[in-house]
Amino acid sequence: MIAFFANVFGYLLNFLYGFLQNYGLAIILFTILVKIVLLPISINQQKTMKKTAKVQEEVKKLQVKYKNNPEELQRETMEVYKREKMNPFGGCFSAIVQIILLFSVFYLVRSPLTYMKKVDPGIIEQYTNEINEGGAKDAYPEISIIREKSSSDENVYINMEFLGLDLSSIPSRDISDWKTYVIPVLYVISTFISMRITTSMQKKQKRDLVKAETEDRKA
Repeated sequence: MIAFFANVFGYLLNFLYGFLQNYGLAIILFTILVKIVLLPISINQQKTMKKTAKVQEEVKKLQVKYKNNPEELQRETMEVYKREKMNPFGGCFSAIVQIILLFSVFYLVRSPLTYMKKVDPGIIEQYTNEINEGGAKDAYPEISIIREKSSSDENVYINMEFLGLDLSSIPSRDISDWKTYVIPVLYVISTFISMRITTSMQKKQKRDLVKAETEDRKA
């Protein structure tokens, strides 16, 4: 499931990269787009959380009222969920979907040759073995391949230069080099931007909802 979504996201990231010709910029725009795609799920989860809090208050009252009658408690509890049109496991489903999508994004960013460039697995394995020969196993082998082999093989080339920095310099190589933290910082910045966009869209949706409710009352 995670690999499937990583592949799907890979097509989008590759499209953005083809348009921008810069991995750093592509990652920023990709992150913002993913946040927007997840917006309906986030909004639905927030609504579910509010409803859940309300339902839990009613359930607590029922637990006191029917503390000696578990069968009646169960029946009344299900009636509350039915009346509020809530699935007891609805919130869990939204959370699971978001977790799967976030892990898919992590897989994509960690292995861009597999999920973004769709490079042959045999080539990736060959280059990985060459790079790891005589050394410790790399935690980010595909990033290492881009750094070490892109000059001699255009099939594994991705432009990792961003504002004069090499994004292929990763923490597993040299944690003392501040440039290795550029990608995490880019992710934080793009997440902040997308959060601002999400908040703005949520406020607009709330205003539209209040306006609709006002018009219904007038009618």
